[in-house]
Amino acid sequence: MEDSKTSDEVKIYAKVFFERINTLNDSSKIIHKIEKAQKNVNFNMRAPSVISQKLSQYEYPLDQMNLTHATQKSKFFSKESDALLLYLTDKLGYGKWGDIKRAIKRESRCRFDHLFMSRGEDDLKKRVIYLVQSIEKEFEE
Repeated sequence: MEDSKTSDEVKIYAKVFFERINTLNDSSKIIHKIEKAQKNVNFNMRAPSVISQKLSQYEYPLDQMNLTHATQKSKFFSKESDALLLYLTDKLGYGKWGDIKRAIKRESRCRFDHLFMSRGEDDLKKRVIYLVQSIEKEFEE
């Protein structure tokens, strides 16, 4: 949109769109998709601070971190790899899955953990999302 529309034009369009959304045949479906996308945006904005808050609880997070609510069993991810994944996500930035994957391959702690090292960027993203959700549950209690 940067090349074709100004932010004012987008705001005007959005206003008219939401005023007339009920005239569309599949308005409930569209509204549901918009709400789902907004939840994802909110989660992605919240996740980095959740990770930072969890890591700040420990002097040595890689060695001391305890993820009490992360109970999903996985042959690809261990408690150590989960801690490393959260640490690298905090250090390199949430959403930088390619950088995180490269950092995992350079990390001496997982030199012999070939299952973990072979995970793709999408697998790492899904695991971090799961870990952030489990940390949020832990914080709620």
